[in-house]
Amino acid sequence: MTAAKRVNTRNQPIASWLDLGRRVGVAVSISLLLAGAACGPDGGDEAAADGAVLETTRPAQQAEVSIRSRESCEVVTGVLHGIPGLVVTARDTVVVDPRFRGEAWGCALSVVGSVAEFRDSDYPDQVLRLKLTAREWVEDFGYGADGPDGTATAFRNGPVICFLRGSWDGGDITDSTYVPEDWYLLNVGCVESADLDSPS
Repeated sequence: MTAAKRVNTRNQPIASWLDLGRRVGVAVSISLLLAGAACGPDGGDEAAADGAVLETTRPAQQAEVSIRSRESCEVVTGVLHGIPGLVVTARDTVVVDPRFRGEAWGCALSVVGSVAEFRDSDYPDQVLRLKLTAREWVEDFGYGADGPDGTATAFRNGPVICFLRGSWDGGDITDSTYVPEDWYLLNVGCVESADLDSPS
């Protein structure tokens, strides 16, 4: 497996990809517009307008993060620590539901790594899918999308929902000489579903 080629495990189409950054030193912003699963029966629901964005851009008063949210982040961190070449940073922040735009204080993980460290094995987001499913966490495919430069999904662990967004340099299909850069980013935000406020 290389950074330029990755198997789409769910074969779910993406309507469009916007603002794909190519360098770790640049803020990478991915807008994943989901097709199919994110829409209602009439197809009229907006599909994840801003993609799997984990943080709000407007200030909010600090609130207590639930024990269950922290425990869920600890589980994810434990899985990630078993993968070579990753640096995991945890913090409390406002977590935003990328589909319905509700938000609440929760725990967030920022993960930076080198694709070269795991190019011959599963990517960290793939490992998380396997390990969390084995722990009987339930993947919410309404948040799911895959593409050559990134992936997004969400997992439910009882009352907690964790949003995942991974990105990497998927290469350039228009330039056969382009060599993908060696970086991998993963953002995870966990919050209790009941705490998510409706957007104002």
